[in-house]
Amino acid sequence: PCENITCPQPEVCQLVEDRNPVCRCGEACSLEFTPVCGSDGKTYQNECSLRHEACRSRAKLRIIYRGMCSSGINPCKQVHCQFGEECKVDKFGIAQCECPQQCEPVMRPVCGQDGRTYESLCELTRTSCTTKKNIRIKTSRVTGGAAPCRTHQCDYGAKCVERGNLPVCECPVCPAEFDPVCGSDGISYGNECKLRLEACQHHRDIVLLYKGLCNGCENKKCDYYAICESDGSGNAKCVCPEACIEVRSPVCSSDGSTYKNECELRLSACRNKQNITVAYKGDCDLCQGVECQWGAVCKAGECICPTNCVGSTGIHMSEPVCASNLVTYPNECELQRASCNQPAGTVPLTVIFYGDCREKNVLPPTTIQVTSLTTRPQVTLPNNRHTVAVSGSEACRDIHCDFDATCELGPDNFPRCSCHFDCVSAMGENGGKPVCASDMRIYSSICIMKMEGCQRQEELRLRPLDLCEGMEVKPCNGEPPLTDPETRREYDCGSGPNRQDCPSGSYCHQTPHFARCCKKETSADHKSCEDSWYGCCPDGKSPALGIENAGCPSMCGCNKLGSHSDTCEPETLQCSCKPGVGGLKCDRCEPGYWGLPKISEGYEGCIPCGCSLFGSVREDCEQMTGRCVCKPGIQGQKCTICTGHNMILGPNGCVPADSTTPVPGSCADLICYFEATCEERRPGFAECVCRTTCADEDSVNSHVVCGSDGQTYGSECQLKLFACRYQKDIVVQAFGPCK
Repeated sequence: PCENITCPQPEVCQLVEDRNPVCRCGEACSLEFTPVCGSDGKTYQNECSLRHEACRSRAKLRIIYRGMCSSGINPCKQVHCQFGEECKVDKFGIAQCECPQQCEPVMRPVCGQDGRTYESLCELTRTSCTTKKNIRIKTSRVTGGAAPCRTHQCDYGAKCVERGNLPVCECPVCPAEFDPVCGSDGISYGNECKLRLEACQHHRDIVLLYKGLCNGCENKKCDYYAICESDGSGNAKCVCPEACIEVRSPVCSSDGSTYKNECELRLSACRNKQNITVAYKGDCDLCQGVECQWGAVCKAGECICPTNCVGSTGIHMSEPVCASNLVTYPNECELQRASCNQPAGTVPLTVIFYGDCREKNVLPPTTIQVTSLTTRPQVTLPNNRHTVAVSGSEACRDIHCDFDATCELGPDNFPRCSCHFDCVSAMGENGGKPVCASDMRIYSSICIMKMEGCQRQEELRLRPLDLCEGMEVKPCNGEPPLTDPETRREYDCGSGPNRQDCPSGSYCHQTPHFARCCKKETSADHKSCEDSWYGCCPDGKSPALGIENAGCPSMCGCNKLGSHSDTCEPETLQCSCKPGVGGLKCDRCEPGYWGLPKISEGYEGCIPCGCSLFGSVREDCEQMTGRCVCKPGIQGQKCTICTGHNMILGPNGCVPADSTTPVPGSCADLICYFEATCEERRPGFAECVCRTTCADEDSVNSHVVCGSDGQTYGSECQLKLFACRYQKDIVVQAFGPCK
């Protein structure tokens, strides 16, 4: 009867006493991780998960104790059940093997090896158990004929079942038992069955790496020769080697420094976060005073010509060059190699211009002579046999500079793009008024904005001034920051070399653009709790905040991990919670956050789930691993990856990477996210409009956050405002600046 019944998740189809199909077990469980040990000796994520499993399997399950079964003595570990028996733990904690009490009244006949036909596999197992005989399935069909599943193959762990004499591939139905495993995709799963379910539903090849939570190093790439280390709870970090074995094998690095051995080089590169490689084996001092020409490089005291230009990097290493012999070389490195390998006494080759020699009307064969008196190139023309110095304008003739840079001759007489701006003389432009740029920062003039874009080699465009003003936060919320009485300068509490700690009674107001010490607005401190208005708490130390010990630690019961202090509001008994923590006693993570126990490891509060708004079903995540619940066709820890390799994730789900998004003509064609509302300001054009601002944000309670786009924002409000205005899938990844 259940064959043609499709139940919504997480319900399953079961038959009632009159053999009618009914969808049951539909209780939706939260992802909160408060483990319980069931009477079947298995760990469940929470009490709701245990009830759901009891309903689904029609078993009488109850809680033995709260916590993971592995945290105490699991009685079922000492019992070996046979003949289809199941381990059950009674109310006294004693484990014993029992036969299944009842089977679902369904006709799915199977043929046993004892020659009997059973109504279902459950009935066969139950008979095997009660008779203490090892009865196995011979075939799943009673009558003759070829079974549909015999020649049908299912991929990705799916199981073939017969539906109306047709083969159908179905994904496994998994229990709620919590026995975590790590998959080859670097993601932790609740148990091995859930790993197979993920592979089956999304058609992915995922294999079991090992039992237990992923340590985080599976997909982590460490730079600067660092190695990945895990804390065993899924958190991985890159650390530098602690020490090197004392071996004398000097190497010269790419930055010109000599190290005792290659290990010492890697250790220094890691600690200083520098991309340093071995230039050659030997002491760098061997090359002091040695000058190599024509692109040769000094190694261990000898000039070596370039032998391989593959992988060479530089400004013009991927651009063809026209040499002084009117031959086009693939890049400057190949030209230097050809010049270096010429016979002794041959005039060295130099660059006439960057590009193919056939692109320009070049003069007849020319030579460039470099004398000992000057390093300025001189072009000798064979026609008139006199020398002409190459001017800056001639050298820059074929050079195009981006972002308003200017071409000029450098110290080596090669043309270079430089950022030259006289913003003092240009104050007349735009009246010297501040402007808003596309990086959401306010600049004092257009000239300053262009200079910043040139130096960053990034295009900055003008935006409406009010767009930046809504994002701007003033130090100390407009109040004057505290100054150092000795230097008379404002305290800098950032992470720079001149960092200072804020004085007592102040706090550090930090954003990506400033870090200043601000005065706390607090009432006068009492010398002791006896001098307070309501006297001392029962602990004799804390001042009571109301009558009858109101607000005292003994009355509050604040969670030590999740709260700032052990006192609370006297009327509401609300404790002061850390970021992302909620509840009256600050004992749970707010929706959209996870990992309350990780506060003991140094986190500021609960960790933001960071689920993609476009790809996840909801904003909360698994409390143990932080994994988000993805929409169909989307995968990844934070639901940011489309299953199809040629698809990209957008506001409307996964779409082909080469598709173009049509301009929405009405609000019926447009979906707005991040609390934006759709407005049709003119016929045939709809847009998402954000009404919120962060101008009046409380700076004391605001926290610098790191967005999923890798950018640091002054507060969570500013991140949401930016995501709203640009309709970008950006969520809080962590508290504090991005690292």
